[in-house]
Amino acid sequence: MMRLFVTFLLAALLTLGCRPSPMTPIGQPTAQGLPLLTGELLVPASYHAQASSGQVKANATVTLIDPATFQAKGTGLTASDGTFTVQALGTFTPTLGTLYLLESTKTLGGASSALFRLRTLVQLTATGWTSVSGTTVQLSAATTAVSLLWDLHGLTAADVLGKVTYDAVTRTHRHAGLTATLNELKARDVEGLVQE
Repeated sequence: MMRLFVTFLLAALLTLGCRPSPMTPIGQPTAQGLPLLTGELLVPASYHAQASSGQVKANATVTLIDPATFQAKGTGLTASDGTFTVQALGTFTPTLGTLYLLESTKTLGGASSALFRLRTLVQLTATGWTSVSGTTVQLSAATTAVSLLWDLHGLTAADVLGKVTYDAVTRTHRHAGLTATLNELKARDVEGLVQE
């Protein structure tokens, strides 16, 4: 009986040890400190609640978070124009098809030490990263609203990815292809709250 148990245990351990690693597309980083993804923090030029848009864009911390564990998987800082590159933490390698939370934070200082925060959701596909704003990863009030509604209503990746577009001419975001749960009115209401 003991011999059978030990044989079974060894077989189970060997099976677990031979598991294939998560799939990553060719060219995706697997070593510490290599770039995972790039993007841009978009803050309206008219933003002046507790800091100017330029102050909010520069040196904000951008963190890639696994929403299942709330562990940081990558991090980076924004440049003065709001662009950023997220570097992997440790030996993290993103898994194809997994939805990750991408969040920027910036302490604004002053007596209240207010925190300015924007979010989006990102997913690695066979062709690269996609997000709430499509293949151009952007963090804005609009992507934050969709991300908050994703969390509140338990929406799927298909419900939120690619649902916000940015018009560079008018410098505005538009919601597209929304569902009954994630409709334009809800998204605009939450976006208004995010901008306050």
